[in-house]
Amino acid sequence: MSELGDSIARKIQYTPLTTETAEAIAQHLVKLGQPINTRLKYLNAGGYAIAYWMADKKWVFKITTDSSDAVSMMYLKMKHKRGFVKVKDVFQIKQQRTTFYGIIAEHLQELSPKDKDRWYNFAILTLPEFSLDGTEIPYDDPTQTSFEDYLEEVGVSGKWVKKFDAALKNSPALRERLKSRGIESCMKSMRIWAKGLDALGIKWFDLHDDNIMQHGREEVLMDLGLSNVGGRLQLPEIAVD
Repeated sequence: MSELGDSIARKIQYTPLTTETAEAIAQHLVKLGQPINTRLKYLNAGGYAIAYWMADKKWVFKITTDSSDAVSMMYLKMKHKRGFVKVKDVFQIKQQRTTFYGIIAEHLQELSPKDKDRWYNFAILTLPEFSLDGTEIPYDDPTQTSFEDYLEEVGVSGKWVKKFDAALKNSPALRERLKSRGIESCMKSMRIWAKGLDALGIKWFDLHDDNIMQHGREEVLMDLGLSNVGGRLQLPEIAVD
């Protein structure tokens, strides 16, 4: 096995890549500029994916078992939208009963600790605290639908933004909460993302600070996994020898 293939051979969601699968992926990466005699540098991992640095440090290679992430990234490759990561390549490769997906996307800057806290305060603390009419929900009251609940229903979308903006207009308490926590600017990014996701036909629910990064001063969504994607899109497939 090549050095490059050996560096890819890891477990993805408890399923190890075979030598043949890892080497087929390596040969594909060579066509995209990764030298065969190099090893990919491990970047990070989640429940469904592992990410590596590409040799030029401008791109990140991710291999995942989440088909929605791959299809969403393919739509972005075909038609990039403001506020989203730029995508260079997407492919699939089949290994027995498992299909793996490869994504090559631009390297972005991590949010600062201050900005991570800002998004935590918005998505995790504030959204569960208010109902759709902007009234504050008593702690742990299951009878009312919060903005967190509504996001899990309709995703980051124009529909969600319209409902939140209406509540914001009519609720001094909601406006004050956003101001006191310094999270008013989050809605600027939410409006940009909702517009792009609606245009792409993607319903995305997984809003948290680990899925947000920076490109210069712009906040960018870099992971669209665990989403619902409309339409049918055939991803390019790499054959295993």
